[in-house]
Amino acid sequence: ANNGFSYRVNRGGTTLYRAGRQAIGLSDIVLDAQFRLVNEEGWIPAAALQALFKAPTGMRSEGLGSGTPDGGLFALMEGGSGRYAGYANFWMLFLGGAEPLESISRRISFAWMVGGEVNLSHPISALVQLNSNTALFRGTGFSQLDDDPLDLTLGFKGGGKTWFWQAAFTEDPGANDPSADFTVFLSLGYRPLLKR
Repeated sequence: ANNGFSYRVNRGGTTLYRAGRQAIGLSDIVLDAQFRLVNEEGWIPAAALQALFKAPTGMRSEGLGSGTPDGGLFALMEGGSGRYAGYANFWMLFLGGAEPLESISRRISFAWMVGGEVNLSHPISALVQLNSNTALFRGTGFSQLDDDPLDLTLGFKGGGKTWFWQAAFTEDPGANDPSADFTVFLSLGYRPLLKR
């Protein structure tokens, strides 16, 4: 009712972590680089490797960041024919952790995503994605933290050579999944053209 949120993590009557104020500010910043391994050719999908680094620029005490750096390695595949495209991503995240939560958090998480698109009219496509990851916590006794989430995303995307956008709705298919009940998001991006 007050347009805010607060949360507290307790274990054995001791508060491990809390964020109880509505905060607006800079969160952690993510930098990534991608290297294409194979171009799509015939029935062979395009493949790439991606590395990610998350700088701990957000204030942990305000709930805006973890306070530690994280990293990740990704394997990306994509292929298409005519109006249809499909993709699959697999990744491993190395989590710096948050000191107060060390006893219940995992340091490595694995994730996957499969999806497909159909071009409706240039440059707009409809998309569907299914993704999951290993739980980020362990031993809490709370299924929403200890179980692996599963999310279904439906949406649209479009753009041109440099600018792109995506609008989507994400829902957890199971009644007791640990994911948020639903998420609506809009993303805008810019991809600079590099001369070779």
